[in-house]
Amino acid sequence: MRASESVSPQRLDLRRPARRGLLPILVALFLAAGCSRAEVPPEALFPTVTPTHGQVARPSVTVEPPPTNPLGPTPEIAGYAVAWVPEGETLPVVEPAGSGAVVDELDAADREIELTGNTTFLGSARWVEIRRSGGGTGWVRAWNLVEAVDPEGFCQDIRVLDLIVAFRRALEQRDGEALAALVSPRHGLVIRHDWWNPEVIVPPEEIADLLEGTRAYHWGEQLGTGFPIEGAFRQVILPQLEDVLVDEAEVHCQVLRVGATTRPAVWPSEYVNIPFYSLFRPPRVESNPYGWRAWALGFEYVNGQPYLVLLVQYRPEI
Repeated sequence: MRASESVSPQRLDLRRPARRGLLPILVALFLAAGCSRAEVPPEALFPTVTPTHGQVARPSVTVEPPPTNPLGPTPEIAGYAVAWVPEGETLPVVEPAGSGAVVDELDAADREIELTGNTTFLGSARWVEIRRSGGGTGWVRAWNLVEAVDPEGFCQDIRVLDLIVAFRRALEQRDGEALAALVSPRHGLVIRHDWWNPEVIVPPEEIADLLEGTRAYHWGEQLGTGFPIEGAFRQVILPQLEDVLVDEAEVHCQVLRVGATTRPAVWPSEYVNIPFYSLFRPPRVESNPYGWRAWALGFEYVNGQPYLVLLVQYRPEI
């Protein structure tokens, strides 16, 4: 997914309390207007939005944290999809589970994978049995599968926007328990200090302590110097998240929005089946085109319910 320079920006107000009585009205507006892969749903969902392309300004409100029974449309779940497998590599299907013979291979972008319902644990690794497209069955690591979500339906899912609002609120209030409720119970939270730096995986049971904990992580290396980036989440990642999750941030669905940089910024190929929103904070000084910052937030559906699973930072490379 390449950066887009032509989408219409939308902005979120992540601070104001929700008003329950207006939610049905917002949903009706949302259903009437639809959603493209380049924009968030109608600006009626959030305040302080400047109408574009002849749109009519609508009431400024926010919505509740993620509802369990949404009033808006929900995306179709079509089996499972491969994840965390880089482009050009494959996910081996083995029989039996674990170190069995390779009987098939799944491409990094494969979708609509059907599970038989059989599962087993080998050590701490969970394995699931799938139906092979050519007939027969085989086993793959459960870590490498996510529920397959229609990207267009994802962009229409109001619950995901609610998650972004709740995520910002949890960071601002340093509420680890609230953050844990938003994060994938299957994969935890996968964080990249930069899109080209390695992943740091924080398992679900450690999320509640992430915002105020002192555990140091190795986040990768500084571009150009090779110096290691190390420290607690609250020291290294949190300030950079808060620099982007502000009132002026632009929010785009399934479009990676970045600014001036010397080399292309990309959505990593191993996340091709993970839907995302990009949050872009424009330069605060017009004369400095390299003053922008951005984060992409990836989401995973678990039993049809969206959760935050991925944070990827984007910064100018000069």
